[in-house]
Amino acid sequence: MKKSLLTLSAALVATFAAQAQIPNSGFESWDAMDGYENPTGWATVNGAIPGGEYFPCTKSNDHYPENVGNFSMRLESDLEWMQGGWGISVTDTFAYPFEPAFALNGHPTSLHGYYKFESQNGDEAWITMVLFFEGNVLFNNQFRSPAANVDDWTAFQIDFDSYVEADSATLMIFNFYPSTQTDGPNGNSVLWVDNLSFDSPITGVSDISAPSEFAMYPNPTTGQVTVKLTGTNTSSSTLIVYNVLGEVVLSQALQQQRQLDLSGLSNGIYTVELRSSEGFTQQKLIVQH
Repeated sequence: MKKSLLTLSAALVATFAAQAQIPNSGFESWDAMDGYENPTGWATVNGAIPGGEYFPCTKSNDHYPENVGNFSMRLESDLEWMQGGWGISVTDTFAYPFEPAFALNGHPTSLHGYYKFESQNGDEAWITMVLFFEGNVLFNNQFRSPAANVDDWTAFQIDFDSYVEADSATLMIFNFYPSTQTDGPNGNSVLWVDNLSFDSPITGVSDISAPSEFAMYPNPTTGQVTVKLTGTNTSSSTLIVYNVLGEVVLSQALQQQRQLDLSGLSNGIYTVELRSSEGFTQQKLIVQH
């Protein structure tokens, strides 16, 4: 059974800064469709391929960091299928002009993640983040890989610190660079992406008893969870539980130790975030009835 995951921040800040939520950021959750799977919270062109002969977006066991999660997202083009064979994935739904896809909490200033790339005919991998405020495009920035093979998992970073306030965002991942709206790939390139995060990279995994801020057990759980605070100012601690889409399903103040009843939640992977005046930390929790 999968261990709990710890999303590590580079440092705890003196005042609280909320961690924004990227839907299914580690690509651990996949929805069964008609003969194929889609990463939960993401739109792909898998449904455009008739007969199930080939799917541009698939779940891969090749993931990084190796001790964080089990899967990554794999995008592969096939020029035989024209636009249906393009390796692209977008949070929530395809839309042009771009539309908000998920709520943005706090004030993140960078996007981090890991990728591998097999380039054909000069294709460049392309990842872009668009920020919105009240439905209007506020800011966007991108990462473009070299038009060359990247055989080992490599970190990437997109900075977007030049904005005042944003309330939502959308994220697009292509295994080619579309210089125009109708531009397609040059070849059948392959891109792997894993463990997206805001403000600091995900660097490793910890057993549930390791974090100094809080511990929770059992994990996996059938619904009843004990949360114990071990190194936090307990007078101002709040526990927030997010589902894989980044939606808040529980938020409550905590004392030194608290029993949580999560029996009403569906089976799946949830992010448990502890907020205090000292900062924040997160772990993954698996609910398995």
